[in-house]
Amino acid sequence: MIRHLSFLKLLLVTLLTGCAYSLQPFSLRTEVRLQLQAARFEGYAIRVTATEPPSDYPFTPDGRVTFTVPPFRRGCTKYLFGVIKIADATPANTGIVELCRRQRVVHNLSLSQIAKLPEDAGGYRIVKVKD
Repeated sequence: MIRHLSFLKLLLVTLLTGCAYSLQPFSLRTEVRLQLQAARFEGYAIRVTATEPPSDYPFTPDGRVTFTVPPFRRGCTKYLFGVIKIADATPANTGIVELCRRQRVVHNLSLSQIAKLPEDAGGYRIVKVKD
């Protein structure tokens, strides 16, 4: 009988806990260097959506671009019962960098995805695109 009451108390506390929100730290100013691997480089640009209005950076004729992502809003991660992550809005995981070709978004990238891209000898992260 006591075990059943303890279980019911634990279940009641768990159900009444609800969701918890964790405010993430501010993002930092980040310099990004990308090397595009494509058959042709014309028409490609990077758009940073963390600025208002969004900033566009065209690729050079050799397929490279350097741009700065300014500090942007803090994200808020949601946890169910304070433990199970149900939504992650960490600034580094927010897709704020868009690879565009002729004003159409080809690929959406976050800073954490860019950091995982392979790097060439010059320190540029390599983005491969099929034409």
